[in-house]
Amino acid sequence: MVNYISSIQRALLHHWKDYLLPIVAGFLFLAMQHEFIVPSFHIVLAICIAPFVFHIQSKVTGSLRYAILCLAFLALYAWLEINVLLFMCCGSLLLFTIEYRFGKIGWLPFFFLICISSALNYVIHVSTFSIRLELSQLAGQMLNAIGHTITLQGTSFQLDDGSSFSVDDACVGLKLFNTGLSVMVLLLGFAQQRQQKSLSILALGMIFLSTLLLLIATNLLRIVVIVMFRSEAGSASHEIIGLFSLLMYTIIPLHFIIGFSIKRFGKSFEQTSADHNFGYSKYVAICVALVFTTTATFAKVRHQHENFTQDDKLAQLNLEGFTRLEKLDGVIQFSSPNALVYIKPANKGYESDHPPSLCWQSAGFALEEIMEKEMGTHRIWFAKLKRDATVQYTAWWYDNGINKTIDQWHWRLDKGEPYRIVNITTRTPQELEKTCAEFLSKKLF
Repeated sequence: MVNYISSIQRALLHHWKDYLLPIVAGFLFLAMQHEFIVPSFHIVLAICIAPFVFHIQSKVTGSLRYAILCLAFLALYAWLEINVLLFMCCGSLLLFTIEYRFGKIGWLPFFFLICISSALNYVIHVSTFSIRLELSQLAGQMLNAIGHTITLQGTSFQLDDGSSFSVDDACVGLKLFNTGLSVMVLLLGFAQQRQQKSLSILALGMIFLSTLLLLIATNLLRIVVIVMFRSEAGSASHEIIGLFSLLMYTIIPLHFIIGFSIKRFGKSFEQTSADHNFGYSKYVAICVALVFTTTATFAKVRHQHENFTQDDKLAQLNLEGFTRLEKLDGVIQFSSPNALVYIKPANKGYESDHPPSLCWQSAGFALEEIMEKEMGTHRIWFAKLKRDATVQYTAWWYDNGINKTIDQWHWRLDKGEPYRIVNITTRTPQELEKTCAEFLSKKLF
């Protein structure tokens, strides 16, 4: 072990110039993203699989493709001011410093960045929340077809013996999707090294989409088995069913899909000898220019955000009978003895909206009995909130003063007045329905 450590130290001292700029790019990445890299399950997974992803596939150096990607993401970030674009920009800069100096690493590390990004987590949460009701409906139909008598209320299954069973949020949640995508990246890394072949960005994209479809199917079958055996969340059987489902319906099919793709579409690693005659000074100049441009753009966008009122109409809104409190993130809290109302600032259609389902979970609440509910001519989300012995009821929708909707595509593609999230929470479902009816009849903006 001592000899091994000493050899690493000698290599670092001898080739310190090779490692300096990747380390600088790594520190820049962490400095700009530290607010958004929160210790979590998928970050731990990413750290575990990273060594199997970053392999030199070709000793041909001097590639500029990740530098071009870095500039493209930076331009989009300057235009749209979305943090995930800065994440991809800094990540591409880090990949450039590795690939330009040491050799081509392929496109798998780029998909690794996508898999660990906050954007993917957000898309998974929003999309799985929307399709969870569809999967629950389909699971109920499958259970009825095999002889069970099931009635479904949102995500709560009313069983044939009169009892009810609620499928927990993790059944179509981030943990299973993050695990499945991490396994996909890991299997790809192993397969490419074993076959000494790499896949194109198009082939990797198709495998990525196939993995998402397999995970949706896995979740559907998992729900069916969980309800059949009435396996409560947190129990050993619940976890075993989840792991078995992931293995049988995602990992094993992925193994064959990846094996076939590598053999059919893989391109052999280039065995060209290393060549550092591309000019180290040119390498340094490109890196310094990218670091300076990225840092300046980040500082400019951050300054604009600090001196910008996100939503003037919301900032001026007051509700009779409610106490108003403005949060640091621009969210306005209105409270009364019977209700707690959060209204979130207007978002553009391409921005993340931080739905209440995500925020309540971050606050330690579990969402149960989630369902769409009709209130007059409107449809809104209803759910039960539970944390230890505390039980509350919450509802939310998107509101632009003219239209009220829960359809993601509707509010994102609407070119009129921007939408805000209205989230109402009460102690009883009766109070919730009454308060929702009052707010749905108002023109808030």
